[in-house]
Amino acid sequence: MNPEKNQLRRIFVILVSLCMFSVLSGSAAAAVELQDGLNIDVPSSIDSGGNFELEINFGEPDDTDTVEVLIEVYVGGILVHEEEKDISFTEEEDFTMTIDSEDFDSPDGKIWEKNLMNYECGDNIEVEVMVSDGVEDESDSDQIDIEPDHKDDELFYELDPEVLNIDDDFTVTVYDQDDDEVKDAIVKFTWIDDDDGDEDDAWDVEDGYAKEETDSKGEVEFRGLEDEIRDAEFGKYQMDIYKEGYCKVTETFDIKNVLNVSDPIPIEPLVGQPFKVMVKTPAGRAATGLLAYMNPGGHRAQVTSDGFATFTAPAPGTYTIAVGGLASTYDETLKVVKVARKDALVPSVTPNPAQVSNEVTIKVRAGGEDIEGATVKVLRLGSPEQILPGTTASNGAIKYTPTLPGDYTIKAEKLGFDSGTDTMEVYNGFTVQMPESDQLKRGDQATIVVKDISGNIVPGANVRIEGSAIPEGITDISGAYKFTMREPGNYQVVITKNGFREHRQSLTAKGALQIKLSMEEISLGESVKITTVNMDGIPTGSNLRITGPASTKNEFGQEYTYTPEKAGDYTVEALLDNYETAKATFKVNPKPLMLSYSFKEGQLIVNATSNGMPAAGLMLMATGGGRTETLTTDAAGIASMSDNGIKNYTLVSQSADHVETRAQATPDSAFGEGMGEYLFPALIGMFALVIVFIFAIVALTLVKRGSGKKKGAMKKAGGSRLDR
Repeated sequence: MNPEKNQLRRIFVILVSLCMFSVLSGSAAAAVELQDGLNIDVPSSIDSGGNFELEINFGEPDDTDTVEVLIEVYVGGILVHEEEKDISFTEEEDFTMTIDSEDFDSPDGKIWEKNLMNYECGDNIEVEVMVSDGVEDESDSDQIDIEPDHKDDELFYELDPEVLNIDDDFTVTVYDQDDDEVKDAIVKFTWIDDDDGDEDDAWDVEDGYAKEETDSKGEVEFRGLEDEIRDAEFGKYQMDIYKEGYCKVTETFDIKNVLNVSDPIPIEPLVGQPFKVMVKTPAGRAATGLLAYMNPGGHRAQVTSDGFATFTAPAPGTYTIAVGGLASTYDETLKVVKVARKDALVPSVTPNPAQVSNEVTIKVRAGGEDIEGATVKVLRLGSPEQILPGTTASNGAIKYTPTLPGDYTIKAEKLGFDSGTDTMEVYNGFTVQMPESDQLKRGDQATIVVKDISGNIVPGANVRIEGSAIPEGITDISGAYKFTMREPGNYQVVITKNGFREHRQSLTAKGALQIKLSMEEISLGESVKITTVNMDGIPTGSNLRITGPASTKNEFGQEYTYTPEKAGDYTVEALLDNYETAKATFKVNPKPLMLSYSFKEGQLIVNATSNGMPAAGLMLMATGGGRTETLTTDAAGIASMSDNGIKNYTLVSQSADHVETRAQATPDSAFGEGMGEYLFPALIGMFALVIVFIFAIVALTLVKRGSGKKKGAMKKAGGSRLDR
């Protein structure tokens, strides 16, 4: 081949490629960008059957150009409108256009109008617009409500007959919520199985339909769908009832030319048990005279006037009942029936194990159903068989009372069923006499007496006290077992013996606590030590509850020192699990009180002390001159008031924490009154001081006399020595 021609071809291909790239690049560049995006607006609501205007705003295009724009409108997710529109944009100038819903059209046709979408009431129905091609892809959505003229305007209907058939005449009556007939409502039947429609049994524009308008009685009559809709056949139909101002009513009907065959009666037939199926026409009438076949086997039965065909299966397995087809005008209908073996009877006993002389319930079932009329036999090992009188009731139950312990076999029988058995264990039971728990204490001897449920003594029964160190033992010939409770606590008494069911019973032995008080009477401000000990005198921790005049105190421990805050009687309780509550009391006396007073510069001044300390916050009643005033001492124990020229007041203390003290305040009082119990001791003290003073003077006088005599003697002796 000529090299020059090859070179020219290469150049040509390159040039063509460049041209195509330029065209494609130019096309891509031609798409207008909406700088402010796409914005749509629809009314917030429209009346049922109405239309609306859709406003579309192209915000701030970035170029001045005329382009072809693809516009798609979706309502409730369904494409209702699609068009390609040439739009001339001016750079940065919004462009707004309006589409009326009456003009909605899509590649599938006028869905908005034909499917009556403007009659389909609802809230917040989404309206979405998508634009592309000549502009950058954009979308926006808004919401609209489709409402009836009145909030309660609903349509209702009745069909006569209720079941539709393809070739039968029928009437539709339309009425409102007040049961008033609705005139001029449109009733539309659409054959949505039409071959021109979609394969998914959904409505589309191409489906054939028939529609009529109701008369003054709210009625519309159809002369059979086969006549009303061209080429109509059996299949799915959609009925729409609508009228301006009302919400649309939509119903779907599946009209088939097939017979309806019920499930077998009974639902799970057994071998040799007759069963029947009901056969009805599509209109719901008995398919009288039709032949029904049961395969395998080719058994044949004719449908009776009440619509039933009856069969009996000779063996277990799966059978098919076939009706219609062949020479009949109905499609063949098949019903699968499973025939089971006759179930074995299943007896059960409640309770099991059972106790001698206690009634039990024997229940017989088969295939999950209660069996009435079954015979029940009872056989105890080593005893003759016993047939219970009567048979099982409608609930499959019969009662029996065993009189001897042992192992039993229960057998149920009924004609047409395999027999079934169950076992039952019957045991004897204990009745146990035990000491009352609130009377049994640590160290007490306890006696347990064991009998059977008939009240007979049971010797040789094993007795075990769980949770204790008491050894196991057995009951004596009188059925008794004796033991001593060594420690307080909760125990389980377990009694066993062959032929008896284990017996468990709780037993509580209580200990004793003692409360020791350091003092049984104290003064307010003093403390009392509380100690709790057990029966052996060992300090034992317990919950202490101290109840006084104003409060209750709870503490836990072996010892507790308590300082009361109020005078009065106190109760101490010691509480501990498995111990009796111990109690003790003590008394708290109020504090002593002394009042002193003086009159100064027209004021009555009172000084209150207790044990040498100021009695702060003390309330005093001062009565004089026919009037009473209330005083309260300060932190220093002092209270004052104007004496109002009255120089004689009666003072009375008002305090539960102090001894009630009275004083008569007068200017003549030397140190005040109301010293209470201190007055007599004070006098005794003063008398003692006088005696001491007298003794001191006498002693001093004697000392001085003795001293004078000694000095004279010394002088005399000294003189004689000088004289010598």
